Amino acid sequence: MTAARTDASLGGSSPPPTRPSGRTTRRGAALRRLAAVSLVALVLAGCAAKDDASPAAPAGGSGSTVPGRLLVDYKRSGGLAGRTDHLVINSDGGALLESRGPRHDARLDAATMRKLVATLDRANLPRLRPRYAPPVRGNDLVTHVITYHGRTVTVTDTVIPAPLRPVLTELNQVVIEVRGA
Repeated sequence: MTAARTDASLGGSSPPPTRPSGRTTRRGAALRRLAAVSLVALVLAGCAAKDDASPAAPAGGSGSTVPGRLLVDYKRSGGLAGRTDHLVINSDGGALLESRGPRHDARLDAATMRKLVATLDRANLPRLRPRYAPPVRGNDLVTHVITYHGRTVTVTDTVIPAPLRPVLTELNQVVIEVRGA
C-alpha cells in the first residue's frame, strides 16, 4: 500500500484493485477502460487541433516549415500492416510526410514538380467519380485519397481507374523520396 501512495503522490495512479488471487476486479478493469478511453479522447482532440491548422505550414521534424499553397494532399492507408501515410505537397515544392515514426519534410526539385503536376492534370480528377469502392471488401486492401485543386477522389487497390494509375505511381515515388530525405 505504501508504494501506491508514493506513486499517487508523484502524480501517478495507484494500481487497479485486485482480488486476493491477483486478478483485476471489475471496478479495476472499468477504471483501466476509462483511462484508455480518456487517453484516446485526448489524442483525438490533439489531432483535431492539428487538423485545424493550415496544411501549408506544418512544422517539420527538423523544426523547419514547409511554406506555400497546397498543391496536393495524398493519404494511403490499410494493407496487411495497417500503415497510414499522409503526404502534403505545396505549390513551391515543399513536401511533408506523416506516418508512423518521425515526420519528414523535403523540398521537391523542379523536374519532379513539373512531372507530378503534368500527371495530375492528365488524370483530370474533376471527370472522375469521387469514390471507387471495391466490389468485395478486404482487410488487406489499401485505400488512396487524393485531393488536387479542391477535388478529392478515393480509390481502393482493386478499383483504380486508368487515369489515376500514373498519379499513384508518382505520389508513391514521392513518399519514398521524402521518407528517405
